[in-house]
Amino acid sequence: MKHFYVSLCLWLLAPMLLRAQTSKDFSVLVSADVQSSAPKIILNWPVDNISSGYQVFRKTKSATSWGAAIASLPGSATTYTDNAAVEGQAYEYRIIKSFTANNIAYNGYGYIFAGAKVPAIENRDKIILLVDKEFTSSLATEIKRLEMDLIGEGWQVIRYDVDRTDKVTDVKKIITTAYNANPGKVKALFLLGHIPVPYSGNYAVDHHFPDHVGAWPADVYYGSMDDNAWTDYEVDNDAAARPQNHNVPDDGKFDNDVLPSDVMLQIGRVDFHNLPAFKTTETELMRRYLNKDHNWRTKVYSATEKAVIEDNFGGASGEAFAASGYYNFAPMFGESNVITADYINSLTKDTFMWSYGCGGGSYTSVGGVATTNDFVNRKINTVFTMLFGSYSGDWDSQDNILRASLAGDNMVLASAWSGRPHWNFHHMALGENIGYSTHLTQNDYINYFRTKEFYHPPLKKPGDRLVTPALLGDPTIRMHVVAPPAIKSAKSSNATVTLSWNKSADAEEYYIYRTTDLKSPFVRAAKVAATDTVFTDNAPLNIGVKNYYMVRAVKLQSSASGTYYNLSQGSIDSVNVAASVSENMHANVALQVYPNPSQNGRFTIALVPGLNTTCTIQVTDITGRVVYTRQVNTQSLHANRLDFSLQQMAKGMYTLQVNAGNGIYTHKLIYR
Repeated sequence: MKHFYVSLCLWLLAPMLLRAQTSKDFSVLVSADVQSSAPKIILNWPVDNISSGYQVFRKTKSATSWGAAIASLPGSATTYTDNAAVEGQAYEYRIIKSFTANNIAYNGYGYIFAGAKVPAIENRDKIILLVDKEFTSSLATEIKRLEMDLIGEGWQVIRYDVDRTDKVTDVKKIITTAYNANPGKVKALFLLGHIPVPYSGNYAVDHHFPDHVGAWPADVYYGSMDDNAWTDYEVDNDAAARPQNHNVPDDGKFDNDVLPSDVMLQIGRVDFHNLPAFKTTETELMRRYLNKDHNWRTKVYSATEKAVIEDNFGGASGEAFAASGYYNFAPMFGESNVITADYINSLTKDTFMWSYGCGGGSYTSVGGVATTNDFVNRKINTVFTMLFGSYSGDWDSQDNILRASLAGDNMVLASAWSGRPHWNFHHMALGENIGYSTHLTQNDYINYFRTKEFYHPPLKKPGDRLVTPALLGDPTIRMHVVAPPAIKSAKSSNATVTLSWNKSADAEEYYIYRTTDLKSPFVRAAKVAATDTVFTDNAPLNIGVKNYYMVRAVKLQSSASGTYYNLSQGSIDSVNVAASVSENMHANVALQVYPNPSQNGRFTIALVPGLNTTCTIQVTDITGRVVYTRQVNTQSLHANRLDFSLQQMAKGMYTLQVNAGNGIYTHKLIYR
């Protein structure tokens, strides 16, 4: 009997004696060292005693597949060197680890976007800003500041104000019209306020059947331009506990569990509707967020470059929810700056740029990690957070924890429900905005680990994508912030413009930009040394009208993924450019310059007939450098015409000056 008792105890304990899986087991914590002198990228990861081997893949950022592995390494490997890397080019790597746990074969994943001295992203194209009309007047100042911040980040803003009671299909028409009017240029969508929420599907991604089966919030609808593929006649299910999840024919909620087409826009939402746990108005919550947003961009506050993970699920038979934290954070900060610890205790004692927490939960909590009340009552010192637990991914619910994280008096600017599916944020370590990561996560289930295979019935074939992933927060926000300069003055005199600015503490040089219209992209006109705080434009874009100028500080930013040139928020000012006195005297000297613009760099000056003098012809570029000069006796000219060429110069804007003694003619030249 004694032997039987011992045997029974051993049998009951057997599952506990097997090695417990952790989410870290399903991750490769990769970071990179980069070299410029003899260009190479060295990938590093910690020793992993359970690994039986690694495969390394490489692709360009825009490539749609990984291709064959570039290396197969033993389980003892901790590094791989890419000697084919080129300075100024970034490469994306995937590392797949093989291992066995409890006699079952698994894979672990690591991703990194690495490079040395990768060029700055100066123009990010167009963004649609949809503003809830509830805030049009009450937050006019803050929203205008946001628009200028977006422009200063390289976006061109297309703004529409909509009513929160509009149909989602009517809101979609606004988005589609703007998208189609700017082919290939509209890249992002910022939903500011309680913009009507699309719902879609007949599934419970958190596997709470049947009480959470039905339509979930699906902002991806706004970014999918295939309207005909979104149907509303098949699903007929009102079993869910939350009425908003009910989905019946012709109710304005869509049938789709799976994306019918690619999401074309980087979408983010800031929405504080129905958060009664906060004892303040929705308007004040939005004002607080917009102030946080601006203060982050301008480096009024910052966070330590490290991350914390609290994992209350473990390996979860291969779902490994917290792997989203481990394999994203290592390429951002390096493995040594990623800690596993209590979420709330860590974030109330210190600042962490990123955080992750998962556990069983509710609409307002993630079990053992945090609750909505924590974000109401405590200072949570993290900027970007991922949370995962039951029900909370249904983010349009009352006092939802994902939205509450943004509403608090804290640092949080963005949150996501990561684990079903997993998200990829690794491109942010080399300067991408969080909307880029959102777009990648929503669209690509082929090149990245998203969900456990065959675990979600709606995903019937490779490449099928859930409609539920959503970014709560500003989609344009980036991780690394360079302290911006501040323009002190923009003055015009004699057809020139002089800018002066206060220094940035981070600047290694400055880029100067200009445009004639804030709805058009700023174009870089010059770069100057970090010691300079004055720039003179000798060839403004337009004489006699308003010109806009922007100054951005530039820094070679380092991260655990390499180095890239990082730009500050732009400081913008405008000036009306007064015509030169000499320009008004042009009738005494010249009549015309043609062709202008010139396609081949050749120009002709038509001088006033009867001139009997020696003319000096001088052409300068936008920095004031003389690129062409010539003296000519007007009597030697045929038909008072003078030809000259800029074919040896770069295409762009130049200034012509003709000095004939009795008058000076200045004119803008365009060589394109």
